[in-house]
Amino acid sequence: MRELAEAQASKKYRLLTEFERFALAEFAGLMFTRTPAGIRLGQQHTGPKAKELMKKAALDPAIFAKHMRPGIENSGMPEHTIDAELEDARQKILAGYLDTPERPEMRLEAMFRTGLMIANSLKTKDCEIVVATRHEDFITGDTPVITQSSAGFLGTSFAGANTHVWLPLGEKLCAHWPRREGGDGWAKMPPRGVRMINRTIMQYAERYIYSGTYSSKLAETFTRIPQSVILGTTAFIPARTLEEIEDLN
Repeated sequence: MRELAEAQASKKYRLLTEFERFALAEFAGLMFTRTPAGIRLGQQHTGPKAKELMKKAALDPAIFAKHMRPGIENSGMPEHTIDAELEDARQKILAGYLDTPERPEMRLEAMFRTGLMIANSLKTKDCEIVVATRHEDFITGDTPVITQSSAGFLGTSFAGANTHVWLPLGEKLCAHWPRREGGDGWAKMPPRGVRMINRTIMQYAERYIYSGTYSSKLAETFTRIPQSVILGTTAFIPARTLEEIEDLN
């Protein structure tokens, strides 16, 4: 991020490297799941839904293996042990393992796993860096990753084909997915666009917004604009049934 800021200051713009694009995607995913709103979303909505799906899948060894194998294969586990691990996990679920109280480290692991799942969706979209003009600055908040559809709806799914994702990186820089067609990885944002992103940040924020300097006008605006994006209530990725997932596959 420091290198990107230096590139913007010196106007030595260049295409992002694959490492930078992937790092920004993973940073965005974790910045979504590590916040109070993201943690609550996982504990109250996505976590219980995932358990429900896993319990139902565990009733059929073939379906369970089909859905769980990719995750185990990506963990680097030796191929000859995967089938046994899958069956062991299935039997534990059938025996009620998912109904036992979660250990704190399991919640932390779930936060990372979900963040990396979001990152994998963002990696398919490619990324560009948006630069604010001289007289406008980006702000951020306690829910810093914001999504909206091309039609303007807020709180849409990361994986949606028409979803735009924004993450302010500093006063003058904001990461945006997807990159524009034919873009070189950098784009200037007109003042009105910066103000629209800042307003959306305020609509996502639960309690706090952050800026480089104090502004009574910004404080008054934040107090006046109501929070309209509440993860799990007004904004939530639709939870599919196991049958719907099977149909998609």
